[in-house]
Amino acid sequence: MSKENTPTPHIGAKYGDVAKTVLMSGDPLRAKMIAEKYLENPVLYNEIRGMLGYTGTHGGKRYSVQGHGMGIPSIGIYSYELFNFFDVDTIVRLGTCGALDASVKVGTVILSERAITDSNYGYQYHLPSDYQALASPELVEAAARSAEKLGIPYLKGLVCSSDIFYNDQAVQDEWAKQGVLLLNATLTVRAHQAASHQRKGWEEFTDAAIKALSKDKEHLVFILWGGYARSKANLIDMSKHLILESVHPSPLSANRGGWFGNHHFSRCNAYLQQNGIAPIQW
Repeated sequence: MSKENTPTPHIGAKYGDVAKTVLMSGDPLRAKMIAEKYLENPVLYNEIRGMLGYTGTHGGKRYSVQGHGMGIPSIGIYSYELFNFFDVDTIVRLGTCGALDASVKVGTVILSERAITDSNYGYQYHLPSDYQALASPELVEAAARSAEKLGIPYLKGLVCSSDIFYNDQAVQDEWAKQGVLLLNATLTVRAHQAASHQRKGWEEFTDAAIKALSKDKEHLVFILWGGYARSKANLIDMSKHLILESVHPSPLSANRGGWFGNHHFSRCNAYLQQNGIAPIQW
């Protein structure tokens, strides 16, 4: 905006101290490491609240590296001030994440194609709860080609950002209190052997449960993910209930298309509200 707006309450730099392109890391010590390892002549421009920020050059181009702390509201503060008060053009977020898939090992490079969140931070921008931020396909592919050229293994897929690190209440418990039932066709499995307990009697039980729910209840929403689940649609009375179907959300299936953008949670809630039923707080 103008020199009068800087320094800000959180960034002690003067206008012009921050480069047009900023790499951001949650851990300020990682920002320090990046600056000292990859930038030429890095200059410290911020240490307010321990959120270190540096500006230097790499390959003849000027870059800044800035820590932003943990959580979506925290990066929201720093990115807002960088864009609005320091006239930054581009922010690239660098950092670590956990994994929901045991096959993803520590140190694996993740190229995020889409990002979702359980935070309500986007509410101020009138974004729906199931909003997905989409990465530029061209940039993702460029990053993938660079990784391949350097011989760096990588994965592409969906990431989820949360403001909760230690969760004392499992999401499934909160869903159950609201009437959500998670049901697999087979309810047990031998360790590390997928589908090892199929065709041992569980299907008769779970099919009967689906039929009973369809017969005895009204205005239920059946969400069927994956080919096997979708084969159960013929057990459900479509005149009384809503059926939502899609491919399975596993990375292999989802990345082939048909999962992203299905809006099942919001469509479920819309149907419930149309029938006078409280929506689910997903």
